[in-house]
Amino acid sequence: MNSSMAQKLATTPALAPPPGVVPDFVHPASINQEVLIISAICLALMMLFVTVRVCSKMRHTSTFGWDDYASIFAMFGSIGYTSVFIATLRQYPRVVGPHQWDIPIIAITSSYAQRVEILAIFYNPLCLAAKLSLYLLYLRIFNPSVRTTYLVYIGITFTAVFHTASLLNNVISCTPRGGHTFLEAVATPKCTVSAITVGIVRAAINALIDFFMLYIPMPVVWTLQLPMRRKIGVCAIFMTGLLACTAGILSLYYRVQYKRTGDRFYNQALMLLMAVVEINIGIMCGCMPAFASFCRQFLPKLWGLPSLGHLGTRIKSWISRQSLLSKKKSSRTLSSSEYVEYNLRDDIHITLGSVTGGGKVPAVGRSSLVGMATQQYQPAAGPRSTDQLGGVGWA
Repeated sequence: MNSSMAQKLATTPALAPPPGVVPDFVHPASINQEVLIISAICLALMMLFVTVRVCSKMRHTSTFGWDDYASIFAMFGSIGYTSVFIATLRQYPRVVGPHQWDIPIIAITSSYAQRVEILAIFYNPLCLAAKLSLYLLYLRIFNPSVRTTYLVYIGITFTAVFHTASLLNNVISCTPRGGHTFLEAVATPKCTVSAITVGIVRAAINALIDFFMLYIPMPVVWTLQLPMRRKIGVCAIFMTGLLACTAGILSLYYRVQYKRTGDRFYNQALMLLMAVVEINIGIMCGCMPAFASFCRQFLPKLWGLPSLGHLGTRIKSWISRQSLLSKKKSSRTLSSSEYVEYNLRDDIHITLGSVTGGGKVPAVGRSSLVGMATQQYQPAAGPRSTDQLGGVGWA
């Protein structure tokens, strides 16, 4: 490239400015620093939540479930993904953040296009890992509910197929072939259509998946024998997924803005930010019950949210009553309460017998049916307080 051509590229904006706007290549208005700070905060919070989850699990049991492994895998993947994004923000401040008419053409390089394409490719497997950790958590907590189990398996299948198809579409459409550079590859019509039209459809489907995941636990929670205050508290734990839903909706909005205005790099920074937010908040949602249990243990006056141990006890008590009612009509080899106890014992760390607290039945189990159910178990020696039983930690 000769000097005259370089000079021309250095003084020509990458997009024609709106009427009345003068391009500013020296001190352009930019959201670069704001995006960087939000990304760093999301990463730090996600690492805190996963650390609390792992420490809680190690404290109460040595058994890790598949949801724990998926969460840990997603955490390390998110650390790498967010770190690459932050490095991109720091390395290309003239491209990531300003409006496109404030960016000279010469600043848009193939190395930048390669970095963005890497982020686009790895978004799908990381988003899948974050969602999978939450699906597996639902499967472990609400396993006795056949309806919830079916919904989880349907969600896992559809989400896996969707993100795999999105990954393949991105790789096929926007990776260079035949000696082309990344900048040439992303400028092709095939990649442009994938980034705009197909990207809008993908963002809409992804937002619907987030709302579907938010819905899964709600019917089961509302059928529990809980006071309204605690029922709302349990729902609030799972409703933190609304933050991920919001990130998905904003990602869809910025893609529409990208298509409408053509301001590619400004909206691209916001879309990548929403990807970082969605992945990290998705991982945090799977850790929310553990974090709520942690807050309940160390900050007893914080909203009074129940831990998963307390929630699991309520689930077991409800299913136990249903099982005993059905036993009046037919006999079963394995009762529902025994099945739930087997699946949740690593989280609750107590048996149906010890729930009585040395003969003292808590409020959740004061019916005669639960009384009959607990007679076959011997309570642990010595008195145990209701707080000790209700505040059993989980992971």
